Amino acid sequence: MHKSLNRACLSTGLLGVVMLWPVQGMAEFFIDLGGEFTNNDNLSRAELDLDTREDTFLAFTANGGYFYQPGDFTSFSLLGKFEANRFDTFDGLDSLTMGIGGRINHKFGVGDDVPSLDFSVNADRATFDNDVRDVWIYTASATLSRRLGERVLGGIGLSYETRDGDHDLIAVDDPVGPGPGPGPGPSPGPSPGPGPSPGPGPGPGPGPTPRPSSCPALPAPGDSFSTDSGQPFCLC
Repeated sequence: MHKSLNRACLSTGLLGVVMLWPVQGMAEFFIDLGGEFTNNDNLSRAELDLDTREDTFLAFTANGGYFYQPGDFTSFSLLGKFEANRFDTFDGLDSLTMGIGGRINHKFGVGDDVPSLDFSVNADRATFDNDVRDVWIYTASATLSRRLGERVLGGIGLSYETRDGDHDLIAVDDPVGPGPGPGPGPSPGPSPGPGPSPGPGPGPGPGPTPRPSSCPALPAPGDSFSTDSGQPFCLC
């Protein structure tokens, strides 16, 4: 009986050592591939039906990177991104996007209902068939999330994005200037003399000159985007 008790105590002690021993880091590479065929019925993001343009496009994406978790609650990821879009009609929007990014995730304890904090930054380079749209895209985000149930995850986050285009698009802003103002008012009353002076003078002038739009007209289906005129197609 005494020997059995000693063995039980020894087993409990070994179990305690295993539970308190630090968890070794975990590292792995990963890759995700995807594709989609999409129809966009308002590619120009216009408010009026007259200005809307519709098109379909094929997209292919590849995301990969390196994941490292040094402990139980914190993980780091280095990310790479590749995306290709091919449009059926408006081929000037065909694009290739490549980017890199990083992510840090920290969980504040053990359990499904413990919140976690996530930080991420990304830098992407997008090149288009119409190179006037080529751009660098920088994003940063922070998200605090918590599992509210088996299938419900709640969270709140803040994100920031800035774009740095290769070409400066200059908006046309009243190049002609305002038109003439109202014409002269009525002439003075009758002057002394043989008869009255002429009646009132001419009425108001033609008013301000219409202000030209800074965004050229949208192309018709089948047109590709061209910068020969110096007015590239813009998605308002």
